[in-house]
Amino acid sequence: MHPRSRAKRLRLLFSIDRWAGTLWFIPTLMAVSSLLAAALTLYIDSTWQPGDDSFLSVLLQANVTGAQAMLSTIAGSMMTVAGVVFSVTVVALTLASSQFGPRLLRGFITDSVNQAVLGTFIATFLYSLIILKAAYQNSETPFIPHISLLVSLFFALSSIAALILFIHRITISIQASSIIGRVLSQFASSIERLTTAKPPPGSGAADGKPVDMIHTFAAPSHGYLVRVDTESLMTWAEELDRRVELQVRIGEFIAADMSLFTISGPPLCEPDLHLLRGAITIATQRIPIQDLTYSILQIAEIAVRSLSPGINDPFTAISCIDRLSGPLRLLAGRFFALECIRDDNHQVRLRIPTDTWPGIMTASFAQIRQNAQGKPAVFLSLFGAYARIASGTTDPDRLSDLNHHADMTWAVVESSVPEAYDRADCGRARDLMTAIIGAQRVLGAG
Repeated sequence: MHPRSRAKRLRLLFSIDRWAGTLWFIPTLMAVSSLLAAALTLYIDSTWQPGDDSFLSVLLQANVTGAQAMLSTIAGSMMTVAGVVFSVTVVALTLASSQFGPRLLRGFITDSVNQAVLGTFIATFLYSLIILKAAYQNSETPFIPHISLLVSLFFALSSIAALILFIHRITISIQASSIIGRVLSQFASSIERLTTAKPPPGSGAADGKPVDMIHTFAAPSHGYLVRVDTESLMTWAEELDRRVELQVRIGEFIAADMSLFTISGPPLCEPDLHLLRGAITIATQRIPIQDLTYSILQIAEIAVRSLSPGINDPFTAISCIDRLSGPLRLLAGRFFALECIRDDNHQVRLRIPTDTWPGIMTASFAQIRQNAQGKPAVFLSLFGAYARIASGTTDPDRLSDLNHHADMTWAVVESSVPEAYDRADCGRARDLMTAIIGAQRVLGAG
């Protein structure tokens, strides 16, 4: 995919994450829709009333007093149920986050199904409240909104179904396997977005062209760099014959007034500064859209917490290692995006530091290895993961890095596993991994 096409896609994904990734977005849309639906059904009721012997009248058996009682019951129960259910849920998630990490709460908030359930309760409440206000009794003709009552009853039944769905979903979503699966799904999507199956066209190295009049752009605030709009920066750099270099990787923490960009060309004016400020987003927490290592660190955090003395759950750590090796094997055979992005005349206009294979491997396994002392089952899982990843690449540098991590893991095995039988098991797993790496080297050389 062309760098500019990828930039447009990432900009769209960031906009979606920014709005849909909040707890209020979908509920707000559903609340507004309920008000429009109330206006529509009341209009229908005002222009058409069923006869006393019609099917709708017989089904509802409604008078003004009964209609008001039903609507009052529906409206009152919705807010009660919503408040109790979501309060209990937040408590349960808080307890679960102590084991799996606080990022679990963000996954709950950004879950579109949870937002839709909350929106269903709010929409039912608002709809019933509007219809309740419209039903009246006077001395001449009572107004009974039959169609609106039927829709309100449908909303109430839908809310019950949504409540059952919510309870089922939340009990599954706080399980370790579901959390790991959700994070790895994000990681797989990030691999697809941020890497390529074939080598990117053109060289990633700078062209060596002398650059004069270097200017710096400082970060406007503290936080994590979560977005860089490469398309707007490329267009701006081409129009003004500039070269722009980002000084940090996306996902890194930056301090206010820290140098963020170095830029060649004439001095920067206020429109230039405004464009640069709009081309970046600094947030209080990382997100996975342009940050390949974010999802990896989430999995590593779950594994490290499970290995802590307070939890001591090596089975969860083994599950993290095993399931992480699948996307990493896929990544081992792919290519990272170019650091240097060129224009149509093959001049470097934009340089953005990208992820590296050693950095990915360190983020994936370093903390797990350091916290797995004295747990042979975890070491066996690590050697198995290295072997699976090695089978997905013939790149000699990546194979060497895998061998380096295996050596460090073996050093921890020798220093922390006292039983000779357990060390022998780990040694056989290491030998198998070494054999796979050797076979891949031969395959790559041939």
